[in-house]
Amino acid sequence: MKSKIYVYSKSSIYKIIGELFNEYEINRIYEPQITSLELTNKNILLVLEENLNFLKEQFFLKNNVIIFNAKKNNSSIKKYSCSREIYASINTKKFYEEVTTSFFSKFMFFGDVKIQNDKIININNGITEYLTPLEQDICFVLFKNTQSKKNFLLEKVLKIKKDIETKTIETHLSRIRKKFLKISSAIEITTKEDTIYLK
Repeated sequence: MKSKIYVYSKSSIYKIIGELFNEYEINRIYEPQITSLELTNKNILLVLEENLNFLKEQFFLKNNVIIFNAKKNNSSIKKYSCSREIYASINTKKFYEEVTTSFFSKFMFFGDVKIQNDKIININNGITEYLTPLEQDICFVLFKNTQSKKNFLLEKVLKIKKDIETKTIETHLSRIRKKFLKISSAIEITTKEDTIYLK
């Protein structure tokens, strides 16, 4: 199954992007999808040739966004906290590398938190904390499923046999809870018997 890239473009650049990234599934998106904020946890390439006043900060926070700016003096986009901004003067090889490196790093959005590589960010207040690689892996599993068995996390994430007596999961969850508190997130991690819940 091909990884997906979502592209907003009013120009013929869309066709060129499709040819350049032919090993990915390219999906075209339009202004209503962006303004409705229905897109979440997507890799999105915005090809901008003019100022787009309909763009909202939440759109950038909920997705992994790259702006390909056809005009370097387009100053209105500087107010958005996008992942990366690329200018039209870049060569094709460098453009391809920048996009694939940015898009296929680890990121996910849930509730009021965005994970971007080793950082968690509260999208409402911008407060950031750093995660260890194991904390990051645990968060990704919980963000995807919202509930997981302790044994699954032990075996698949921590690589520990389920029949070994350990408090490792509880220790990691306690640290993650503290980091959510530090960024003032409303996300709660609760445990009932052998199941961990995220809400």
